[in-house]
Amino acid sequence: MSIFISYSRLDTDFVRRLHAGIVAHGRETWVDWEGIPPTADWMREIHAAIDAAEAVAFVLSPDSIRSAVCLRELEHASAQNKRLIPLVFRAVEPGETPPALARLNWVFFTGKDFEEALHILLAAVDTDLDWVQAHTRLLVRSTEWERKAREPSLALRGADLKAAEQWLTEGPNKSPPPTELQTRYILESRRQAVRRRYLLLSGVSAALIVAAALGTLFLLQREESGRQEAIAMSRRLAALAERIRDTPLEYSDDPSRLHLSVQLAAEALRRVDAVGEHSVEADRVLRAGLARLPERVVHLGDDQTPPIDALAFLGEAHIVTASKAASASTVWNLDDAQSVGGGKAETDAREVVLSPDGGTMATIEPKHAGGWVAVRDARSYALKARIKDSADAVAVALAPGAAHVLVIREQWRPEQNRYEPPAATLWQLGPDGDDVRALVKLPSVFGPVFSADGRYLAALGEDDEPLIWSLEGLSKGEASPWRSLAAEAPQAGQPLFSPDGRHVAIGYGWSPGRIGVWTVSDGSRIHDLAVPDASYLIAVAPGGRYLATVMQHGSASLVRVLDAEQQCEIAQALVDTTSPVTAFAPAGRRLSIGAGKGVEVLAFPSGCGDERQLDGLAGAVAIGFSGDDEQLNVVTQSAEGFTLHRLVLSDAQSLVSTPLGSADHLHFSEDGSALALASGTRIRLLEIATGTERARAIAPEVVQALALSPDAGRLAAVTRGDRLQIWGGASLQALASAPLPEPLDANIGSLAIEPQRVIAVTRGKATRIGEPLNLQSWTLPAMAHASARIGQDRSGFAADVCGLSVDGARLAINAGVSGIRVRNTVSGEDIAMLDDPGRQRHCRFSADARHLAVATGGMVRVWDVMRQQEVAQLKASRGVGSLAFSPGGRYLAAVMDNGAVGLWLLRPRDLIEDACARLPENISRGNWERYVGSMPYVGLCPELDR
Repeated sequence: MSIFISYSRLDTDFVRRLHAGIVAHGRETWVDWEGIPPTADWMREIHAAIDAAEAVAFVLSPDSIRSAVCLRELEHASAQNKRLIPLVFRAVEPGETPPALARLNWVFFTGKDFEEALHILLAAVDTDLDWVQAHTRLLVRSTEWERKAREPSLALRGADLKAAEQWLTEGPNKSPPPTELQTRYILESRRQAVRRRYLLLSGVSAALIVAAALGTLFLLQREESGRQEAIAMSRRLAALAERIRDTPLEYSDDPSRLHLSVQLAAEALRRVDAVGEHSVEADRVLRAGLARLPERVVHLGDDQTPPIDALAFLGEAHIVTASKAASASTVWNLDDAQSVGGGKAETDAREVVLSPDGGTMATIEPKHAGGWVAVRDARSYALKARIKDSADAVAVALAPGAAHVLVIREQWRPEQNRYEPPAATLWQLGPDGDDVRALVKLPSVFGPVFSADGRYLAALGEDDEPLIWSLEGLSKGEASPWRSLAAEAPQAGQPLFSPDGRHVAIGYGWSPGRIGVWTVSDGSRIHDLAVPDASYLIAVAPGGRYLATVMQHGSASLVRVLDAEQQCEIAQALVDTTSPVTAFAPAGRRLSIGAGKGVEVLAFPSGCGDERQLDGLAGAVAIGFSGDDEQLNVVTQSAEGFTLHRLVLSDAQSLVSTPLGSADHLHFSEDGSALALASGTRIRLLEIATGTERARAIAPEVVQALALSPDAGRLAAVTRGDRLQIWGGASLQALASAPLPEPLDANIGSLAIEPQRVIAVTRGKATRIGEPLNLQSWTLPAMAHASARIGQDRSGFAADVCGLSVDGARLAINAGVSGIRVRNTVSGEDIAMLDDPGRQRHCRFSADARHLAVATGGMVRVWDVMRQQEVAQLKASRGVGSLAFSPGGRYLAAVMDNGAVGLWLLRPRDLIEDACARLPENISRGNWERYVGSMPYVGLCPELDR
């Protein structure tokens, strides 16, 4: 959001404070600080700045309302229907105030807290922001069209024209209203579009005269008809997919609606890809669906597997399951999905539980004369202990290592025709199982669980009060709870500990229900989020960030994984049972779900975006791909310095990690063969495949920027003192040196080198209209120099470097509210204008410079530059830092602002293959006819039909 400030020079001190306050809140301002007497050129700059601003703040004072310059600025802003906001700094007489301001609401900075008034101003600016930004973009484009004698190439086309016409229809009810110029621009753009279509049809009609062209014309028309039909069907299927995905489960007759949504979105994408077109709508909907559809890691069991009533991870490589119907346990190896342990009892069990670490199981066996409660080793099924005084047991909880067992009994009193209130006893088991003794009796408790570290016991007391006991206190016979969370979690459900034992999660309340996560040691709540009323908590992950809930739907259940930190749903899975059991892995993002006769182990993403985050990497600062798109190279930073990691993308496994030591600057070659590092004046070139040093060089002064040619054959650096140095060859031999006419621009990507040229983007000295942005180029090896102006930074309103292609041939320029301007650095001509509405953007070109990725906060938009068409919208879990395309264009990777690395597939066929790897079956023929229509049935995933 950009704000033009009109003011009298006598109010400069106030305006400087106002400018600083606005900038501190993330907005941009245009302020003419020098007050040069108005000339024609100067007024053109002022008018352009007003056109580009989304609001005009007029500082009211006795001097400003008498200033001829201020009144001319006000006149132009009014003529352009700009949003005007009067700011009262010094009192003025209402009768002397210009009518354009007198009728508006004033923001008073007199006698009021400055910050309070500033927030009122910013709130006024942000009101109906989308409308105002569209108004500004259209004003800038229409003004340029008018200034260039209504050049036809500047007219709106395609989706831009349709959006502008829709905007125009809303104009009578909006403020500020469309200007006459904007209206004329949109109408003329439509007239040109109709004329182009007429000329096209006229040309076709003329061609019909030629008999030889009849067949060709027919084929072209049929091809165009097929293309338009595919686009229309794709749009319809994408809209259906989005609606089906977002339909609440309670209002849906299809509990597998996420599967159906993904299939329809993938079908929509397949259809447009088949005719060589793009659909950002289908791409976006498919990515959103895949982001919530977990990957199946392994399936354990078959139709002969007993129903599963409890499960737990036994380390990272094994899972233990238990069945009360079979009174049995099974240990599964996750690598080959085979059972490697467990056993079966001779008597039936009423209940079965596993210890948090999965090593021990306890059963309630009513028919056993030696005692109802038995404790066994889950792996060998060897009996560890039997609690004799456990008749009438109704529930049991087991501590890790079977050190403690809590037994809840509920005895029937026939003479009184009632049950006694439940009574709980904590038992301590000796190492050999013979020494079983009661430690303490507790009042009535429900849903008891032990923490994985064996330090705490949690349960519900009377009136659903969540209570926590210290095992140390219980061992001393202290029955009083160590902590109660009743005040923070009223109407609570069963407490659940995280696998690391450090956190406890509790579902509580109704309409709406909530889930809170507390740190056990100090009772502090770290997360709190709302959940649907019909769902309840069933598992919590290590660290307490991820939670699993379940909602019943007929004979099936929907298990959801929630990110409590970012307050969103990140995965869901449909299971064919009304009572699934779940467990999170001790480390990593995996969830096991026991559903009927078998276990699904699923991997889920780590946040609310649609990227795939790479585990095991923290503190990432730079990324690059191998030349074959098969590996990702990541540099991470820690207290010990930098480290280079090479990862195989097919399974995200690390090949090798190489310590790099310290560095001030890093740069990967585009072919993925080398990494350049600079520390002070020392430059090293590393061979990525081996992690060895290929060459080194010494710069004359401290290096401030680096660039490698795509094949790593040449290296360029800008050093302190604004000097360009160039090295080449296997030994980094010094090739050339030249002074920079002015300092290198501070933006990343302002330096590039290829075999024939070096490109540098520089900043000129500040003038009254800002700092000029210039493109410097040198031919190699002669070092012939050329310079060209590429823009000016009017306090952030105009040109700013967004990105430079690897070969330096294309430059992306932040053109303020106008979007992204792409310029050919050889010809100096603009080749594309991308209507990207973001702010504080940064860009990255693909290796062939055909595509441009534009990141704004947590959103990345990918554009086909020459077609000026958006082809993908990528949502990141965090703010996005640096970006990198793989050389073949298959992947886009990003370093997030928290040091994590995210990865996206870009090609439609790869997205479809990813969907097929996660879907359990193809769309049914009934749903095909319902949603796709009468055209022949084609399964999306051929391998699912086998």
